[in-house]
Amino acid sequence: MPNTNGIPQAWSAVILGYTSGRSLNTGFIANQSYWAGKMLEQYAAYRPFRELDDAIGIAQDDWWMTDDRGQKVSFMKMWLDHVGDEAFNLAAEPKAQDYARMGFPVLTATGYFDDDQPGALRYHRGHVNNAPAAAESQHYLVIGPWDHGGTQKPTKEIEGLAIPDTAVIDMDALHADWYDWVLGRGPKPAFLHDRVAYFMMGADEWRYAKTLEAASSGKVLNLYLSSPEGTPRDLFHSGSLSQSPTGQEPPAIIVDDPHELPELEVAKYAENEDLKSQFRGFQKRAISFHSEPFERDTEVAGQTRLKLLVEADAPDFDLWAQVLMVLPDGSTLRLGEDIRRARFRNSAFKQELLMPNQIVEIPFEFYWMARRIPAGARLRLTIAPLNSPNFQKNYNTGGRIGYEKPEDIRVAHIKVFHDAEHASQLILPLAASVPPSTGQ
Repeated sequence: MPNTNGIPQAWSAVILGYTSGRSLNTGFIANQSYWAGKMLEQYAAYRPFRELDDAIGIAQDDWWMTDDRGQKVSFMKMWLDHVGDEAFNLAAEPKAQDYARMGFPVLTATGYFDDDQPGALRYHRGHVNNAPAAAESQHYLVIGPWDHGGTQKPTKEIEGLAIPDTAVIDMDALHADWYDWVLGRGPKPAFLHDRVAYFMMGADEWRYAKTLEAASSGKVLNLYLSSPEGTPRDLFHSGSLSQSPTGQEPPAIIVDDPHELPELEVAKYAENEDLKSQFRGFQKRAISFHSEPFERDTEVAGQTRLKLLVEADAPDFDLWAQVLMVLPDGSTLRLGEDIRRARFRNSAFKQELLMPNQIVEIPFEFYWMARRIPAGARLRLTIAPLNSPNFQKNYNTGGRIGYEKPEDIRVAHIKVFHDAEHASQLILPLAASVPPSTGQ
């Protein structure tokens, strides 16, 4: 199912439009002003998410499936009706016994900014954990500062971020050398020094490990959310990220009102949003927390996590979280972004609505990345309600996903705890130490 942690993506309709008919509709997908405008139009009019594919212009009898009654249903609507259905969504995924029969070499490539990184790493882990030993030892992973297209053709810039020349490798040559090797026509590619190659941004060098987990040291840096007044006032009067747990503090309050249309207010900024943008921290419902400047260069490798302890007066809600690196000159760089739906907090296939006065953990997990945070830089964590035309809007009722009506809207008041007993925290995976000779 095209969703993020149980939250349906509007992008699914665009992909269906791109692949409708007998050939790829390149003109359609390139016309962002059209389909992004349709998403914003639907969002502004509070139209049901299930109507998005119709609004974009996808023929309902083009991409379809047959439902339990034998009726044709469009892919978009069928997907929407099966959010949270594990059997439906994972029907085509390889099982352990399938991986066990895959006795061939594998080369996986993904990127820190690749929207498909979660899928690539899921299949990578599935194969290395279940394949025969001989095949598992010949599964190589290359992960660098690339977006989805960059896994095939790395570029020197991604969303405003300059990419070091050493990361812009010739993937065509690597693929050719790979096939020559596995077909017995040549040596193993020289680039593949070990089974995992990852690029340490900031140090601007390739590093190697036997497993993806071995790129991390196993140690973490815990940064605890703190705000003595409870709710940080704004970006310039933010809470803090402290290396020590806090004492007794009142919780921060986030108001999630689905009546509001915040993306209309920032549309002119969102149109040009990139990895260096920081306007999200200024939005009305956002709360932010800053760390102290790092005293020394600090390398992280792995998936940064955010653990929020929350309570709400609604059975369901969505939250968005972003981590930025703030450099001494005030410029920023996005290190991670994630979204979560409360009902799917423990699994995308397990719906658990919140009960009154129930305190639960909402776990966020950002994309895998390796980066050196320079001395003097700070981290900024921003949390806000997810209220975007890019995703199905949650009306906080706990009702059927995609079928809630505007008149059903519930305003959620979400308490984010940051006290000694309920310590919300940002968790950074520290990188493994690497001898200087191993960096490339």
